[in-house]
Amino acid sequence: MVKYLKNVVTLQHNEEKCTNCGMCVTVCPHRVFEKSGGKVKIIDRDLCMRHELSFRSD
Repeated sequence: MVKYLKNVVTLQHNEEKCTNCGMCVTVCPHRVFEKSGGKVKIIDRDLCMRHELSFRSD
């Protein structure tokens, strides 16, 4: 598993806006996200290589 530079990724998960649809889990090829117990969470931020994608929750 390839990791990016440690502690430089700006990826954030906003739990208030997240609908827990799991789309991030589906589209992320680096397995940064995990859905467990109906909730999405970041499991390893340092695996993130691309953070241009954003998901709207409005």
